[in-house]
Amino acid sequence: MKKTIFSYRTQSTCPICKRKGRLLYNDLTDKLYQVPGKWNFYICTNSKCGTVWLNPTIIESEIEYAYKNYHTHEVIEPRLSKFKSLNWLKKRYFDFIKYKYGFKTNQFKLIFILFNLFLYIHPLKKAFHKKYKFFKPENIDSKLLDIGCGNGSFLFRMKQFGWIAEGIDFDKRAIEIALKNNLKVFNSNLRDINYPDDTFDMIVLDNVFEHIYDLDALFTEVYRIMKPQGRVFINTPNIKSFTHTIFRENWRGLEPPRHIQILTLESLKTFLANHRFKIEKSFCSVQSNYVTIMSYLLRRNKKKISTIKKIILNIFVLFYAQLSFIFKNIGDIIVVIGKKDTK
Repeated sequence: MKKTIFSYRTQSTCPICKRKGRLLYNDLTDKLYQVPGKWNFYICTNSKCGTVWLNPTIIESEIEYAYKNYHTHEVIEPRLSKFKSLNWLKKRYFDFIKYKYGFKTNQFKLIFILFNLFLYIHPLKKAFHKKYKFFKPENIDSKLLDIGCGNGSFLFRMKQFGWIAEGIDFDKRAIEIALKNNLKVFNSNLRDINYPDDTFDMIVLDNVFEHIYDLDALFTEVYRIMKPQGRVFINTPNIKSFTHTIFRENWRGLEPPRHIQILTLESLKTFLANHRFKIEKSFCSVQSNYVTIMSYLLRRNKKKISTIKKIILNIFVLFYAQLSFIFKNIGDIIVVIGKKDTK
């Protein structure tokens, strides 16, 4: 049953630095999944922060209704082609990714040279796969927790990389899909599971940070259940991205009412430092053409794009990706790896 009337809560100050904000966008609608309502975003007035947040938000106990038709409800299954040679090529490409980033895999194959050349000339694929080098388990019993695991697609890959991996998500339907793929997942929030202290070597929030209601409470718990020298990996939209500058209120990264806050690289690093994590690696990147094309469609109120316009936008994205290597903070996605500070 579709819910049409929600209860709301207000957020008058920045969720990161607690300073006041000013109105950035008002009366936005959910163009992606048509959740009823109009939504406002505020931007922090602290120039060193710049975080943007939704105000008001749907109360946490009702937010599940905003995910009824979410993309994480897609079933995980190999995208097999009717051509056996193409399926073989896909498997070899995954072997190459594991080989390139130091995971356990079969011995080197000559075709890996071609794959490496492909990554060299295709900056988007290179940026997308760059994150895998941070996910090499140090031991055979290394444990990974995926917070907001959705249908388990990321967990599925991490198990193949050698992790003892499990996940949590509040979305019951997404968890049901993950369970069908024999993944260890729980339909719960982190607090209610009550993991023992020092349980995990790696905790992941992959496109999840922007959905969290109480960040301070969550990261207090993340710190507690992480092993000494454990790491947290965060992948989240960048409000200072070049695409946000272009598309403004139609930017795909806003996604009201599901995105509660959208950060800058500096505000995310500050947040982690305040929660006793040392920053090991931080950068912004352009990982695909998805944000650009979706933002264009949202601006035009369309669901499909013509071939010629897609070609033009893809050329733009390739240029944008190269530009992001020069101007370090303009990429669509923020990636930060923090290490637990036990001092």
